[in-house]
Amino acid sequence: MVKVWVGDEHAQLYGVSIKDDSMFGTPLTGQRDCSACRRGWPLASIDSIQIRHTNPVRAAFSGGFLIGLGLMYALIWHTPF
Repeated sequence: MVKVWVGDEHAQLYGVSIKDDSMFGTPLTGQRDCSACRRGWPLASIDSIQIRHTNPVRAAFSGGFLIGLGLMYALIWHTPF
């Protein structure tokens, strides 16, 4: 899920894509396969974006992967030879 703030407007979106200079997504209040519900904003007009993982397994995997990369970096490049 992605939260977007544009001026006084706030939207919660899924199926978000960013193409060229615009961001598109479907509001959570809309139907899943509703192409007519899809909204878009120029990136220059967006004040703030917040991304939230809705799948806890994916969020845990992403966090674990980043921690693993940090540990590998620490062990490989900071280990005295």
